[in-house]
Order: sequence, then structure tokens, then C-alpha cells
Amino acid sequence: MLRDHRSTPSVPFRLVLAPSNDEPAIMAAVALGNQSRSTLGHMPHAAYRDAARKETLLLVYAGEQLIGYALYGLTRQRVRLTHLCVDPQWRGRGVAHQVVRFISDRHVDYPGILAKCRVDYNLGDMWIKLGFTPIAERRGRSKAGHMLISWWRDHGHPNLFSRTDDSTLLRAAIDLNVLRDLIEPGRVDAEESRALVSDQLTDRLEVVRTAALDTEINKMTGRLRSQCINAAQQFTLPIHVDPARLAQIHSDLLAAVHTTESGYPRTEQDHRDLAYVTEAIGAGLQVFVTRDEHLTQTLVP
Repeated sequence: MLRDHRSTPSVPFRLVLAPSNDEPAIMAAVALGNQSRSTLGHMPHAAYRDAARKETLLLVYAGEQLIGYALYGLTRQRVRLTHLCVDPQWRGRGVAHQVVRFISDRHVDYPGILAKCRVDYNLGDMWIKLGFTPIAERRGRSKAGHMLISWWRDHGHPNLFSRTDDSTLLRAAIDLNVLRDLIEPGRVDAEESRALVSDQLTDRLEVVRTAALDTEINKMTGRLRSQCINAAQQFTLPIHVDPARLAQIHSDLLAAVHTTESGYPRTEQDHRDLAYVTEAIGAGLQVFVTRDEHLTQTLVP
């Protein structure tokens, strides 16, 4: 899978489904994919042709130049994204965002989109920005046994874990420290965090995971990251918030903080804290749960 970090809506490109009889267009996608075989892996030409026949080979053009493509498949339960490829000269211009949005809109009747990516490719930030969340981490089937992360972009359909009653009083986001309180024995002062998943609150409090939480989990390594990914499955999946709205909330929060602390944010943790609060507000959540006193002193009015 290839990198595409930022979104620039004004980029003049068009998305079209590859016609099954357009061999030059199909082979252009093959050639573009071959340029990034180190991260995409090998894909037989027949797979591209089969996807075109099934109308699941999406091509992206700037003028007459092919600048990207997505190769995916459909099962009964999900959309399976196999390749997401953007020409290196066009990365960072919102191409991947438009591709993913096109696929989601076209197949909104499916529960969501699944993509798998090797951990050592370090593309977690990209997937999170594209609206995906990590749902599993396990060793792949190759001889090398590389660790794979399954990334899921949810379409918001009800499932076995969806709330079906109106008993929920609060919807809340949590930070990584609170999540670790829930899964690591012996953490100091973790009792209040563990109360969030007690029987008394189960039907009254809905915990929603945000992209900020997924971003912090993504920075972790080893067994603890896998534990956090698994533990986060009990929470409601992230709500897709319009990036422009998030940017405005972020700006408003900074303006408010700068009235008392002009140098904020100073550290990487400050940036993460700001993202947590921004996304909680953007998702319309009533509560953000944290044990970070600096965060609450700085960002809570």
C-alpha cells in the first residue's frame, strides 16, 4: 500500500471504472503498480483484468495521465481493498482520499472496507487519515511471517455490538492512558478508568474510539499494541467527521488556549492532546475521559 498523506480538494483529477475491454488502461495500472511492487506485492495481470470485468478496478486520471488506481473486490460482508496506488509525483494531493470516498459512496450498502498492510511499512498514519481504524494484528502467512494489521473503514451499519435502545446517557471518548488502565494489571490509580466498563455503566455509557486514540495505538510496538487494538474493539467505531469542520474546531481551540498559554502546543504530547479534544468535539461527544491533568488544565475552559 502506498502513502498519500494530505488532502487538497482543488487537484484536477477524475475517477473512472476501468472498462473491461480497455487493455491499454488496464496495463497502465499494472505498470503503475509494478513501480511500487516493494509495498504492493506481486499481482497477476489476470487479477487486474478480472477486477475490470467486475467493475472493481478504479482508475484516477489527471488529464490523460493515469496517476493512481484502486483494485478491490466484493464479498458478502465487506469491500476488500487489495491495492491502493498513487503515482509518487501525485502523493499528498488528496488522490487517495478521493479514491476511498468514491469506493465508500459506491458501496455504502456494505458494512465497510477492509485493507491489510504490513506493520513494517509504517503506513498507519495514512490509513487513519483515510478513515480506517486498526481492528486486528496478526502474523501473515508468508515464509517471513511479517506482522499484518487489518484496517477497517466502517460504513455505520448496525451490527451485533450496536446500541439498539435509548438507555445510553453519555457518549464519551477516552485517551490511551485510560485504555491501558483497562488492560494492564497493576497500573496506579486505574480504578476510575475501569469503572467505565463496569456493569453499572455498561448500558448507560457508550465509549467511542477516535482517530486520535488509533494514532497513539499505532505509535506503539509489540504485544502491548496488539492488546490495545483488541481491547478497543469493544468500543464504538470512529465517526467520520468532515476535515474542514475538524480544522475549524482545532483553530478555535488554539485561539482559546493562546489567550492564557501563547506557546501551546509545545510538545508532541500537546499535539496529541489537542487532537483528542478536537475529535471528541467534532464527533459531538459529551465527554472526554482522561487522567492527564495538564490536558484538563490547558484545554478545559
